[in-house]
Amino acid sequence: MRSGKFTWLTNTILVTLAVVGIGKPGHAQDFDSDRWLVYEVGPAVILPNIGVSSFYDSDVLLGTTPNEQSDFIISTRPEMKIQFGAEDINYLNIQYAPNYLKYFDTDFLTRVDHQFGLNLKIERPKTTITGSSAGSKLGGFIGQFQNFATVPTDRITHNHNYRILQNISGKTSGSLAFSYGVQDFEQGSPIIDTTDWRVTGGGVFNYTEKMDLLAEVFYGQSTPGSNRPGVNAGPSASRVGFFVGSEAEFTPKLNGSVRVGYQDFSVDNSSVSQSSIVVRSDLTYAINAMSQLSLNLNRGAQQNIQAATAITQFTDVGVTYAQMLDTSGRWGMNSSVRYRFSSFEGAPFTGREDNFFTISGGVNYLANDWFRAGLTYSYTDFSSSVVGLPSYGVHRVGLEFVIGY
Repeated sequence: MRSGKFTWLTNTILVTLAVVGIGKPGHAQDFDSDRWLVYEVGPAVILPNIGVSSFYDSDVLLGTTPNEQSDFIISTRPEMKIQFGAEDINYLNIQYAPNYLKYFDTDFLTRVDHQFGLNLKIERPKTTITGSSAGSKLGGFIGQFQNFATVPTDRITHNHNYRILQNISGKTSGSLAFSYGVQDFEQGSPIIDTTDWRVTGGGVFNYTEKMDLLAEVFYGQSTPGSNRPGVNAGPSASRVGFFVGSEAEFTPKLNGSVRVGYQDFSVDNSSVSQSSIVVRSDLTYAINAMSQLSLNLNRGAQQNIQAATAITQFTDVGVTYAQMLDTSGRWGMNSSVRYRFSSFEGAPFTGREDNFFTISGGVNYLANDWFRAGLTYSYTDFSSSVVGLPSYGVHRVGLEFVIGY
């Protein structure tokens, strides 16, 4: 594992703190400094919390053995949130959470995972900068729609997305965005690392007070890296394309963003390429004052992390429903369904198709603004057209308690 790539997170934090520091200091939120578990240190508000969860998992090995292996898991997850500025103007939020996972029957999966997040917004009279960074250091089996590692695999991932919006004249603005992502697996793993970057430029037209129209073009590259000495990871891949769409309050109840475009994704120095429609959509519909429905749709292509000469085209759809169960807002429920279909082009996976499906639901109780509890259930199913690739169906039931904000 080339942990040097993780210095991107450190650099991002330092640069962001320097930029935000140019503005006037202010309180991170309208928090009462006398509230329990809220701490003010200069311009920062510190919000710690700790969550303790217990899970029963019907197959912790994700189909890698002939017989399903169930286990009981205890998760202890302290989290620290630091907030600078006011969320409706200029802000910087930083989060860090180690997660200790104790497995009772499969103790070799016991580990500590780490997750990091950063969000910022800097607004000036004609310029707005928004962005986010997310990183994780994980162990255990690789599940979801990347189910192919038959041993626990350590990996570091981090993704960074930043955008500058500059007003040019009246209702017209220009935008420039940059994204950078890394998947870094442990040394000796047959899985290749990938470093992916993309630059997006375009224009935004303020069509109405509640609707922006946009047009964007983008170019990026994906570069593989081998984790086995003497083994060539393979060629890089390039992508070029465009989006048109809108960010708007489409109706008093419906808001969000829709982007539809076209891209060409090709492996360098080969005949392997994929030209297709690409979609990014995030919509929220307020059914009434007590419930809402969300739709997320993402269609695109990426370089395969088992073989750099192959392209994975995916369609990812998710629907989430949230419902308050009482007028005080203390009781609530949520449910979600997600489906991802992946098809492959290029040796050695031409003709392969994967299906990933998950359904989840839960009931939560907010005792007060610093203590909450929840009961959850989920079912996940993975299958592939490749003979011999582990498939699995996993049921998970969990109980969680969280103290803090």
